[in-house]
Amino acid sequence: MIATRETQVSATASRWYVPDGLRAYLAPITSPEGFSESSRELPDGGVLCTGFSPERVEVRGDQVAIHGAMSTVETATGLERSVPAFIGQDEERTFVRISPVDPDLPELREVLRPAFLAGIGRIVGGRSPRQDAGFEILAHRFARRACFRLTLPSGAAPTPVDLLGKVFSGRGHDLLATAFTNLARHRSRIPADVPEIRLFDRRRRLVVTTWLPGESVHEHLAEALPGIASSIGRAVRSYQRAPTAGLSVYGLQDELATICKFVGRVAIVRPDLAPRLAAAFVAFEGIAVVPDRESPVFAHRDLHDKQIIRAGSRIGIIDWDWAAAAPRALDPGNFLAHLQLRALQRRITAKQALAARHAFLAAYRDGRGGGPPNLESWETLALLRLAAVYALRPSWPGLAEKLLVAARRSR
Repeated sequence: MIATRETQVSATASRWYVPDGLRAYLAPITSPEGFSESSRELPDGGVLCTGFSPERVEVRGDQVAIHGAMSTVETATGLERSVPAFIGQDEERTFVRISPVDPDLPELREVLRPAFLAGIGRIVGGRSPRQDAGFEILAHRFARRACFRLTLPSGAAPTPVDLLGKVFSGRGHDLLATAFTNLARHRSRIPADVPEIRLFDRRRRLVVTTWLPGESVHEHLAEALPGIASSIGRAVRSYQRAPTAGLSVYGLQDELATICKFVGRVAIVRPDLAPRLAAAFVAFEGIAVVPDRESPVFAHRDLHDKQIIRAGSRIGIIDWDWAAAAPRALDPGNFLAHLQLRALQRRITAKQALAARHAFLAAYRDGRGGGPPNLESWETLALLRLAAVYALRPSWPGLAEKLLVAARRSR
């Protein structure tokens, strides 16, 4: 238990596993002295921080930081919340950021001001700007992007209206708007629901879309498979035919460069695992990949079960932030790799993962013969990337090593 003035942060063994390679880097952040120093930037008064659950370690340059969820209690109301938090270091100190505070993403606090949220309600829903609008921060990758749910008052409607807002650094807002514009031209042909843009504010780097109702397939994956895999396969085959105008082009060399960056990050904080990950990466580079002569298609680039919403007999696909023009095998390979991941996480059995794989590919091919070129290669690349990602997830000890084994088997 780490205690500071008005702040208690628990770091129990069950929720805070630190591999040997990470200890030296995280000790300055998680020690009582380090957190006491960083807590000076926590909100003054009105809020108590009662716990911190680390979710991922992030490496930026030679600096190491922790993303997680901070448990807070409002002293006046007793209201408990879990909000995104970031514990990091710079040349001078250790510091804590609790969402929506983010000096590198100042637009977020501006967008979440009551007056601005009410203005969204007036622009999008025709509601009076005097009415209050509520919000919930769903995710916040500090210095990069943040996602929030906006609930507008019902007005004449029987229920409140929910929207999804995203604020980006860089050009993420422009790329997402382009992706949704292209999907809108193809929406009637996609057997799945896709969010629609309701507001685009370039100055604030803000994109507001419709909220897709339903349940995350991830939460009920075992009971949803293999049937829902067929629906996903048909949806992927269809949205890949959407226009790609204005999208960034993402190919094999880009994916190799992405994984190489991950390997470099792992080398800094997981020297125990980095050599094996690097060896698997080098071994893949030595494999002859058949030249992909097909034109790039519309790709989600992060397709997996957490991005699928189920509402009755329909599915919806969310989080198109990384959409690009890419090889046809990228999204199928990523989805199939995540089936292996879920089996390793014991959310589904290996038998269920295999049945879902067959169902997905059968629906995707639709009786037209083989799958996309280099499918196995893209699945292997996704497994290597996931191994690097989970090497930096303290709550999943040993999973990165299992993913490396799966990557070797898939080649």
